[in-house]
Amino acid sequence: LLAWRLWKLGALGNFDPYVMVRRACGSLIREGPVTAQERWEEASGYSPSTLAVHIAALICAAEFFTDRGDESTAEFVRDYADFLESHVERWTVTTQGTLVPGLTRHYIRINPGNIENCADEDPNCGTVVLVNQRPGDRVEFPANAIVDAGFLELVRYGIRSENRLACAPSSICWGHLRIPREHNCKCWAFFRRMCSTWWRQPSSS
Repeated sequence: LLAWRLWKLGALGNFDPYVMVRRACGSLIREGPVTAQERWEEASGYSPSTLAVHIAALICAAEFFTDRGDESTAEFVRDYADFLESHVERWTVTTQGTLVPGLTRHYIRINPGNIENCADEDPNCGTVVLVNQRPGDRVEFPANAIVDAGFLELVRYGIRSENRLACAPSSICWGHLRIPREHNCKCWAFFRRMCSTWWRQPSSS
């Protein structure tokens, strides 16, 4: 992502990141879409925030391949990114949520899975083990009862528009995480600005 942004800004100078980008792209395809450590660095599985940056990085890599005339690889990478994008909700949205009365469908923090063999893709099942707890505290929780605001990365990286999210941000942020409404509004305004500026192509001038 950083290489793509610097490239579009004409800020790479004499540095050519193509080989690095190609290797990183291969790693994402071989090792994903399950992450060994999600954003809190303590659980493996299908994470909406990790999937967001994963998909965005693949699309950026495809542009590098196209620029070098390797359109067949670019097309393969874009197709794989489309496959991931089409499975985001299938992997990370529960339909049996119980956190907010009347809200059964929402993003979860992570759908747990073993990076070596993740056969179960159902976000309604599974148990999340949170190891960073105080001694004696509970460490195992139903996966569909653990949420955070990481799904907003789907908007930040342009994978979902605000009106295409599986649930309104306010449903989780206000209803369960209990972020004060005025803070939530500021947070959502920030993400809207990020969405409109991060992927904007630099002008030719």
